Amino acid sequence: ATVSRCGMVFVEPFYLDGGWSPVAKSTVANLAKTLQGKPFRAERVLELLDKLVPPTLEFIRRKCKEYIPSVDAQLVVSLLQLLHGYVVHVEEEEETEADPTAEADALLDEFKRPQVTAKSVPPDARKLFDMQFVMSFIWSFGANIADVSRPAFNEFALPLLAEHFAFMPTDTTKSVFDLCIHKPSLSFLTWDYFVPDFTYNRKLPYFDLIVPTVETTSMKSIMALLAGVSRHTLVNGVTGTGKTVVIADLISTTLKADNPTAKWEYFATAFSAQTRSMDLQERIESKLTKVKSNLLGAAPGKRAMFFIDDLNMPALERYGASPPIELLRQIITQGGCYERKKIPSYFKEIQDLVVFAACGIPGGGRNELTPRLTSQFHLLCEPVVTTSSMRRIFSLILGGFLSIWPDDVRQLTSKIVEAARQCYERISKEKLPTPSKSHYTFNLRDFGKVFQGMLQADVSASK
Repeated sequence: ATVSRCGMVFVEPFYLDGGWSPVAKSTVANLAKTLQGKPFRAERVLELLDKLVPPTLEFIRRKCKEYIPSVDAQLVVSLLQLLHGYVVHVEEEEETEADPTAEADALLDEFKRPQVTAKSVPPDARKLFDMQFVMSFIWSFGANIADVSRPAFNEFALPLLAEHFAFMPTDTTKSVFDLCIHKPSLSFLTWDYFVPDFTYNRKLPYFDLIVPTVETTSMKSIMALLAGVSRHTLVNGVTGTGKTVVIADLISTTLKADNPTAKWEYFATAFSAQTRSMDLQERIESKLTKVKSNLLGAAPGKRAMFFIDDLNMPALERYGASPPIELLRQIITQGGCYERKKIPSYFKEIQDLVVFAACGIPGGGRNELTPRLTSQFHLLCEPVVTTSSMRRIFSLILGGFLSIWPDDVRQLTSKIVEAARQCYERISKEKLPTPSKSHYTFNLRDFGKVFQGMLQADVSASK
């Protein structure tokens, strides 16, 4: 009979300072070496971690809901890696001029970006570093929390941060997720000030129109910082929140991966229930450059961005294993995979690869992801589009389309959007799925198709 000789030693987390403290100290020490000569204050980071992390972890585990469960040490590492991104790539918050020819914006002044009135102040490296730490704290510990738990996290985090940072805003009507650093004034503004203006383009297909909102702007900014330090990122959330669209927009507009002179290469795949581990390996190997016989990577001077959509779709085997997921975990944690087509097999290293992924809530064909994989990612939960953002998106699209129509038709823009929104909300509440009508699940895609139909109208019919 086969007898397992696998030995394990279990140590209570109590004796490891909760499990996250040794990991934090090691990560901070490594970052201090990496960021030598840059404004990284290791002692200050460890001091703040000791004060903020224990109560925050206790609160999250007791009071907050996560669609993809996180690990304590993972959240701390995510904070430090995002702080690394802030230190290395401090965001340039230069204001762009509004386009005076944007007809949709001229029609709908309520959706114009507010002007920054905060005054510039002398540089203060210590204060800026503390502000970057606050942003990293919010977008690591709070970023993976589901929508229903965000108000509770906000009520917990605001007083906790105000206790340790005098510069925290006193306006309790704004959430911690609304805050954004305005470097010239060394103050927090809201993301509203940095949402780009939108100009309707009649030549683009309907689903290629991307209207920037507070949610997409904040998510793109955080993901850009994470990509800058090669931090793998997993975006999760309910269906129809625009996870794939936001990542695709980040890759094309922020990272400019489509530009041959960019520092990024880009390739993508979408998992399904039938995806095999061999399919994943062949996809990666076919897109990377062969540096040596046992080394694959991006082209010289570049990094490779690999986007995986529907990460949790592969079907589980009889005993719960998912080979594509385990292969991806091996590539991320061990830095490569084994050759399958040659004998004897050998290990092939993979370098300069950053994985961004998106997945829905487990259930309905989507499976739970192993923490062995998810703990290697920075977890972000894409929030459901708010009512104000929904109005903005479809008012700007419809307003841009109707800009060449008669005035009496253009003036109906806001009323049409509001009527459609109220219908959508009522249908979502009253037309619930049943065994005989399981397709009664409505999301923002269904709402968008209503306006896609409206945009088929011909202006000549109004004359």
